[in-house]
Amino acid sequence: MNTRMAGIALLLLPVSAHAEGEVRYDKGFVIQDGEAYKLKLGGRVQTRYQLTMADQGDADRENSQHFAIQRARIKASGTVLDPDLSFAFQADF
Repeated sequence: MNTRMAGIALLLLPVSAHAEGEVRYDKGFVIQDGEAYKLKLGGRVQTRYQLTMADQGDADRENSQHFAIQRARIKASGTVLDPDLSFAFQADF
């Protein structure tokens, strides 16, 4: 997981080096420098929380809690050098 985050950070370095760029939120985080360079990051997460409560008369059982990330998706899209040269990437976990 750390290598994936490092890869995303490396993607952001060239775009974040431009002082004139714009950062905003539009159904995902958008980093843009004019018309030629644009990077949009987004994603979604499906979580699950489960609480099991023991009966009061059952001394052998305890309450239990469980939290899990069922599914996660990371999306990256944008343009490079020219508005007509676009890319898109999605990863599911």
